[in-house]
Amino acid sequence: MVNEQYIRCPDCGSQIPFDPYALARGERFACPQCPALSIGIDPSSQEIVNNTLNELENLKKSIGKRMPDSPSS
Repeated sequence: MVNEQYIRCPDCGSQIPFDPYALARGERFACPQCPALSIGIDPSSQEIVNNTLNELENLKKSIGKRMPDSPSS
């Protein structure tokens, strides 16, 4: 996963890897130790999450444009 993040499983404490963009699209992610448990976003919240992720990406781009280029090696 390109944008892999982790959330702790509430049952066993294992790390559940997930991609926030895939999560926002409605995908669910299972705990590697407790396969019956999966995380997801309620469909009614998907638009809010998508808007927030878009704002985050725009902020990252804006900051990147203001940062000086790193010196060449």
